[in-house]
Amino acid sequence: MTPSGQTAGPSARVFPLGGPPAQDDAADAAIELRSIVPQELSAQVHELNRFVQELDPESDRAYELLESRLDGIRLLTARLERQGVVNSSNSESLRDWFKAQVAPWLMQSRLMHRATTWPEGYPGDFVTLESVYAREASGQGLARLVDQYFLSRTLAVAVRSRRNELAKILEERARIEGGAGRWLNIACGPCRELTLILDRAAASVVYCVDSDPNALKHAASLLERGTNWYFEFIEENAFRFVNAKRTVQRYGSLSTIYSAGLFDYIATDKLVPIIAALYEALAPGGALIAPFKDRDHYETFDYHWLAKWTYFYQRRKVEFDEVFRLADVPESAIKVTRDESGVLLFYVITKPEGK
Repeated sequence: MTPSGQTAGPSARVFPLGGPPAQDDAADAAIELRSIVPQELSAQVHELNRFVQELDPESDRAYELLESRLDGIRLLTARLERQGVVNSSNSESLRDWFKAQVAPWLMQSRLMHRATTWPEGYPGDFVTLESVYAREASGQGLARLVDQYFLSRTLAVAVRSRRNELAKILEERARIEGGAGRWLNIACGPCRELTLILDRAAASVVYCVDSDPNALKHAASLLERGTNWYFEFIEENAFRFVNAKRTVQRYGSLSTIYSAGLFDYIATDKLVPIIAALYEALAPGGALIAPFKDRDHYETFDYHWLAKWTYFYQRRKVEFDEVFRLADVPESAIKVTRDESGVLLFYVITKPEGK
């Protein structure tokens, strides 16, 4: 019966109060989304999926061919973004559409799946980082090929380079401090940079802080192996370090403060007071080590279109410089170097003696 009491005919659709079923709304939304997908993009995605279906992942050229196809999509999306066809009003919807089209085969990759679904609750979790550090592709066939693709991307290479560069800087800090260091490692993750120097650098006290208790447990399992270093693993939110007085009261006057990757994920208006407070918490002669990704040296296709790793801020050197200026860090205290990958800028800020 219809609400008016009449019997609905065989072709009638009668819905309860509140409108049609949710699946009809979803279908309408899908139709609307398809209408804004550029025809050129739709055609290339169709060809990509057909190519993957026909690809023999065990063939000698399988990886090369897959990388070439994805590179073609990268070039296309970059052009559509430059032309304004993909813009701030539709980019999220178009990227979601794209991910849905390639998900049946792309999400077979363990690493691409982790970078899209965030099983630990955030992108770039310690498990994913460990696989990137180890260049650990898993699975068979297509799944393994996509893992290999993920591990070869510019920012994955930069993550491994960042670990090595950070270890080199920390080893020099340990030499300068002569075993009397008191370090703060914020958003510490697996602490792989520390595992590289334990056996060749003077011991220090290190406070490893992260909001992920599983990351802390994992880091502890790697670092607590009979060295004369002292480690304390603390579950805490990084935004607590906006208060320099509290930091010094909790951890003492610190000789080295660093974070491997946190600062790229903090908006400038929040980052400035954190940098200012960390600089203030340094002991005289202490150093703040802050690596940043330089947006002029990487592309975002793999992280915005394939995976869902979009929460790091894309900044240029002039923007990093402005962060430190607004934080009242003396320009004379700042030394900037670039890592081996060319992607990362390392800011090492040394607090003058007597300050």
